[in-house]
Order: sequence, then structure tokens, then C-alpha cells
Amino acid sequence: MFRLTKLNFKNAMMTSETLFGLGLELAAALVSGLLLAQKGGTNAFELTETGFLSWIAGVFITFALTLDNDSGTVRNRLIAGFSRAKVLLSQIMTAMLLSLVYLLATLLPYVIFCHSMIVKGRTAGDVFLMLVTAVCGYLLTGALAGVLATVIFSRTGAVLGFIAAAIAVTYASVELFENTLYPQGSTIGSNSSQQVTGPGRTGLKLLVLNSPIVQTLLYDEVKSSSSKLDDYRNRIGTAEMYNAADPDFSANIGYMKAKLSQLEEQQRDLGFVPLYTLGGIAVLSAAGLLIFRKRNIV
Repeated sequence: MFRLTKLNFKNAMMTSETLFGLGLELAAALVSGLLLAQKGGTNAFELTETGFLSWIAGVFITFALTLDNDSGTVRNRLIAGFSRAKVLLSQIMTAMLLSLVYLLATLLPYVIFCHSMIVKGRTAGDVFLMLVTAVCGYLLTGALAGVLATVIFSRTGAVLGFIAAAIAVTYASVELFENTLYPQGSTIGSNSSQQVTGPGRTGLKLLVLNSPIVQTLLYDEVKSSSSKLDDYRNRIGTAEMYNAADPDFSANIGYMKAKLSQLEEQQRDLGFVPLYTLGGIAVLSAAGLLIFRKRNIV
């Protein structure tokens, strides 16, 4: 399988689709980095601003990997004795390696133009976690591209399928993240019917936190609110000490406790993003293999 992956990666890197895609990714990151640097001023860098770039990479990874279907390479490998599992997994591994190449092309402009914004108010650990979060997002889009490029034999169908999946996943995951998983404003702690609790909440996290854009959104929310944790704890302690008997403060204390609990939960979830990503890749691989085994390759 590793030999297949090496061969796939070499072939994919030499395609015009990959070279064009890398150029487009670099140009998009360059424009985005310049715009952020101009309007940023003293603001810290927000990872969500770059979340769409991993989807651009995925489109061109899908383009490059569907060459094997067009040229009959997949069929020839099966005839040569390679199992469908090895063929699919090698495609997924190739796609994830390609996604890291695209990530390197993305990072360069941001490091050059936004380096002061990236490190502003962040420790070395925070910057490393930012990089890990970005890597996870690219690996997820790469894995999805690898699966679709293998199980959908039409190049157009695979690319359109990836674009449709990108739009659907982004829209649905952001909506669920902001309105159901971590509701905002007055709905926090209100026991709204939209909120999911108990075991269902864990399942929802497995779905929502496997979205690249949500991973970047989670990182930004955690880092922008990290200073608020101690503030909420102090305010809750003070309010309970001096206003415990005053009913006018009960609702406010309840809101602050719910908000503090939400921030602490988000902080824990951010640390588990790599595990969520590994789980998502495993599910994509299993689903892809199930479909690929049922496909008739002639």
C-alpha cells in the first residue's frame, strides 16, 4: 500500500491540475494575507478567515486523483492483485499528503504578511495548536477528496460531488455549531428545545467538529474568550457572595454560569479536535470502502 501511495503521490504532483491548484491556493492565500494585514492593525489573526482555503485544495486534489479512473489505472491495479482496500486507502493517503502540500502553499503568505498578527497575544503552545487545527482541516478535506475521487468514476461527478459536499457540510455544521451545540446570546442555558444534551450531544460533536470551518471557528472562539474564563469565575463568586439573596441577580448569575460552562466545554473540545479528525477520516474510509466494494469496475 505504501508503494502505491508513493506512486500515486508522484503521479498526482506532476499533473497540471495540481500545479494549477497550488498556484491558485498560493494566490488566494496571498490576497487574503494582504487584506488581513491591511485591515488587521493591532488585531490578532483569526483562523476562520482561512477556513475556505482547504476546500479549494480539496477540489484540485479530486481533479488530480480522478486521473486514475480516466486512464484505467484503478482497474489495472485490481487485475494486478491489489485489493480494493489497498487501492482506496492508498488514494486517501495520497490525498492527505497532497493536502499538506497545499497547506504549505497556504502558510507561506500568511507567515510573511501576518506574522505579527499570528503571534499577538498567543503563546508558542497557542500557535502550535493553531497549526494543528489547520492541519486537521486539510487532512479532512483531503480524505473526502480521496474517497470521492475513487468511488465516483466520473471526473466531473467527483468534483461536483466534492463541491456539493463542501457547501452542505459548511452550512450545516456552522448552523448546528452556533444554534444547537453552542448557542449564542440569551439562549445559553435556557434549555431551548434546539439544544442537544446527554449522549446525543456527543454524537452531534462527532459530526459538527469534523467540519474544517467549524474547527477553525472553535479555535478562534476559544482563544478570543480565554481571558474571559477567570473574569466569569470572579464575577460569579462576587455575585454569589454579595447578592445571593437578591432575586434580581439570580438570572444574571445563571447566565454567567451557563456561559462559563460553555467556554470550558469549548476549551476541552478544542484539545480533542485531532481525535475527532482521526475518527472522521476513519468513518470516511470505511464508508468509501463499503461503496467501492460494490462498484463494478470494467
